[in-house]
Amino acid sequence: MGRRGVSFEDVARAAEGVLASGDNPTVARIRTELGDTGSNYTISKYFGEWKQGLLTKNLRTEIGERLPSQLQSFVENFWTKLREEALVKNQEQQEQSQKTLQSAVDEKEALKLALENKKEAFDKLAIENNHLQANHALAQNELIKERQQRAVLEERIKSSEARSLSLVSETKTTIDEMKRAHEERVSDLKEQLKTALQELNEYKSTLENQRHQFIVQIDHSRTAKEKAENQSVKLQAELKQRTASLEEKNEQHRSVMVDLKILKQLNAELERVREDLGKQVSGLSLELKASRELLLAKDELIAELKQRFLRAEKQSNQKKDKKG
Repeated sequence: MGRRGVSFEDVARAAEGVLASGDNPTVARIRTELGDTGSNYTISKYFGEWKQGLLTKNLRTEIGERLPSQLQSFVENFWTKLREEALVKNQEQQEQSQKTLQSAVDEKEALKLALENKKEAFDKLAIENNHLQANHALAQNELIKERQQRAVLEERIKSSEARSLSLVSETKTTIDEMKRAHEERVSDLKEQLKTALQELNEYKSTLENQRHQFIVQIDHSRTAKEKAENQSVKLQAELKQRTASLEEKNEQHRSVMVDLKILKQLNAELERVREDLGKQVSGLSLELKASRELLLAKDELIAELKQRFLRAEKQSNQKKDKKG
């Protein structure tokens, strides 16, 4: 059930109560007398009517006592007209006051709403500022980590380059040493083969001379059979000895051939070592290339993080400027 509004009678009784207490009636005092109920506009309206009625009542009583009875009707009509005009003017003034009051209330509500919106916007800016500061801190941490990783990667690249250079130098030294040893071995084998061939040719020449001499001796000693036979035995023994010596020379020749075969195997092994070293150097080159590409990617990521950091810092400064 709704609350009953304030009536003219309520305002009149309250005004009379204020007068009875010895105070001058006002809208605030009448509202207090009413128990802080009723709007200021309604109380002001009825309070004006009460004052106007009180004034009319007093003036009519005083004039009516002094004027003749035939003029009282004219004066009463005139006074009624003035009262109505006063009421209309008072009503207009009250309506204007109410509009002014309502405009002030609306303006107050608008300012309150604007203040709440400003406060809400300020809270949002504070939250965004906190987010930006957090992102700023994260970006700084990521930048520090990336710099540390870049330093580690650069150190690894330097170590890899040094290791590659060292391995290449060692490989080159090993190849040079093996090449020198191979050349010396080949030279020695060539000298031995040359000496063996010379001895073999000399032995063949000597054997051929001896054979020729033996044939000549056989031709000259056919008449002496026994001597020839003895000589033949002697020559056979010498031939056997020479044959053994030749076989020994042939064995040396076979040894030289074995050395040549070993030399060929050493050459093949040397080629295989060269291929392995070439593969290792190629692998190290690929690893170095991949490391450089990774370092380039890290540089690009660091540049992007710097751009993000600068944008976050710029946005933070703009928010602070707007806030200021």
